[in-house]
Amino acid sequence: MSNTAKETHSDRIIGLDVVRFFAIMIVVIYHSVPLLAPLTGVPVIGRPLHYLFALTEPFGILGVELFFALSGFLIGSILIKVYLRSQQFALPEISSFLVRRWFRTLPNYWLILIANFAVYAALGFHSFQASDIRYFFFVQNLTSPHPPFFPEAWSLAIEEWFYLTAPMALLAVSLLFRKSEKKRVLAITLLAYPILFLIVRAVAIDNNNPDPLYFDHSVRKVVMLRLSAISYGVLIAFARLFYSEAIEKLKMPLFLTGLLGIGALTAIHYIGIHPGFALYAKSHSYRVFHNVLLISLIPLCSALLLPYAYGVRALRSKRVGSTVTFISKISYSLYLVHFTLILESAMPFLHLTVSNCVPIYVGYWAVIIGLSATIYKYYEMPMMHLRNRFSKADPNV
Repeated sequence: MSNTAKETHSDRIIGLDVVRFFAIMIVVIYHSVPLLAPLTGVPVIGRPLHYLFALTEPFGILGVELFFALSGFLIGSILIKVYLRSQQFALPEISSFLVRRWFRTLPNYWLILIANFAVYAALGFHSFQASDIRYFFFVQNLTSPHPPFFPEAWSLAIEEWFYLTAPMALLAVSLLFRKSEKKRVLAITLLAYPILFLIVRAVAIDNNNPDPLYFDHSVRKVVMLRLSAISYGVLIAFARLFYSEAIEKLKMPLFLTGLLGIGALTAIHYIGIHPGFALYAKSHSYRVFHNVLLISLIPLCSALLLPYAYGVRALRSKRVGSTVTFISKISYSLYLVHFTLILESAMPFLHLTVSNCVPIYVGYWAVIIGLSATIYKYYEMPMMHLRNRFSKADPNV
């Protein structure tokens, strides 16, 4: 996104906004479907709705992995350009990159984190403890499962740690291979992430544990097991920069491969954890594949969608395009407010029935979109503009 004083519609790539739109929508749908649970008891439509709602179970995983791939593609492109432009890539360049990154992510995160602590303390749901300080520094799930409070923050910790370690890793490799061209240094650094963390998961994960929740809590959401998730998007950004002609020719085959891969892997995941099949509980070989490989293949397939999406600069319907762009702009705030702050805090007070669940569901969407739009306009964007005072402005960052 451009850092001009006023953001224009032309600053955005609508194809990437579509990816971001679907990512945030399926995450929110996944979390909010329980609001419609009473409808599953309605004669005739109840059973089909039950199966339909059950099909949203993989949405949580897929939405976040799309976010990881897109984040890696966009922010990774910035890091690559910073590295290539610098005569000597060193701590000043890294500091500037991190400051600009943190102005984009930390103000919103800290605002909602503090709001969550305040709301949950007022409701008597959660009392602030010394250990909660971990949330402010993204170490709550660094090497262990994420705590129950503010559970959606797990993915933000993975992103922040990747963008902290990636420039440092790039610096280390550039010092180690001083005489190598920058393209080679980038390739070594970026390929090291998926290879290294594939090995880490293969060694560190307890594949003898038959509980699917082990995968969700102790594998998927632990920073030190998932740092490579974002690297696939960065690798696609690297390929687009250095092999642009090949990527342009292959963007449709890559897109179709990614789409089919996501569909197949999502089905494998769903079948594996579904009680009716229980492959995760029954098969050690399946657990090894699921815990070590599947968690790499989903973000990889998600990243394969991006070259084609990057080339989409307009949608046929301006109204659809405007809606997609609007939701995309507020998606970060929407991710932060939709679950813990709004949904989880309200659920104990909602007496859901067949007659009121649909109006409540519609009202829920209105509240989270309205709140997110307000935060975006009056807090997120001013913070984005403020960062130019602390870091050299760069039209590409």
